[in-house]
Amino acid sequence: MTSQVTKLSPVNLAVIELDCADCTYQTIIITLSQPGVLISPDVLPTLDLPSNLDLSREVILFGQAPIWLYCYLLDQCRKAPWIGCYNAPMGKVVIVYSTSPQFRIGDTLTPQFKEQPGIAILIGGPPDSGKSLLSNAIRGAISQHYPTCRIFLHRANWDGQGNWTYESPDSTLTEDLVQGFDAKLHWHPEAANLVPQYFQEQAGFVENLRRVRDLLLVDVGGVPQPEKQPVVDACSHYFVISSDPIAIDSWHKLCSPNLPCLAVMHSEPDVKPDLLALSPILELKLGLRAIAETGTLPDLLLTAISPILNRTT
Repeated sequence: MTSQVTKLSPVNLAVIELDCADCTYQTIIITLSQPGVLISPDVLPTLDLPSNLDLSREVILFGQAPIWLYCYLLDQCRKAPWIGCYNAPMGKVVIVYSTSPQFRIGDTLTPQFKEQPGIAILIGGPPDSGKSLLSNAIRGAISQHYPTCRIFLHRANWDGQGNWTYESPDSTLTEDLVQGFDAKLHWHPEAANLVPQYFQEQAGFVENLRRVRDLLLVDVGGVPQPEKQPVVDACSHYFVISSDPIAIDSWHKLCSPNLPCLAVMHSEPDVKPDLLALSPILELKLGLRAIAETGTLPDLLLTAISPILNRTT
């Protein structure tokens, strides 16, 4: 139970007791007051630990926040006997600092979550159709229209892209970094074994993330290969966005046996949003340039997501 919240814009810190298998542990919940909005390090001079935090006890840091904020909190909590950080994809607390015989650095704890799993929307479509762009735009729009919705965008592929690629002001540097971090796992000599293992691992990440988020967006890359089936099975719904109408059916074949389709989007660089069909599946035409420049989505697309969000928030 939370006993006190320290309200500091744009970062809120609260102390709770986190249930694990054998005990409850003192935990700082990190909440960004404006989800999806970048925060600046200039918040640090005015950021204090909650007054009810007991540094004679353990401290677990829990929440989505920049690495520099985690580093700051680790330093501020260094008097604690041990400190752990919750890793959502692993679904575990990792001990990162300890002067206690109870735990060693690298030990893990597994929290007990009793809530129903959150919604997980798989976003599929061929390469260069706008999946990453759409995923990031949905993340921002949901954060704006549903501020209490705990949303997370998970990139279940190895192409080097992330939310940072759309938040960076330096597009040239961004492209260089994306290319540099593209692991090309499918070119590895052991790809036949590594690729299925990779997507099996990603499926586990999706399941763990659904335990701590209301809405999870899952970008699985541009090829509807059967090795991705574990990730599909770990999701609850799917979108298709495609610049090639012929490629849409292959995504339906991968996803539709198990998941309901929320919408199909035909993407082009420069077109106005247009409704193509309302049933049996919502079908839209989307202009990628407009989404990139404004970050906004057609109202009908948000409407397609709203019913499932209303069940989780």
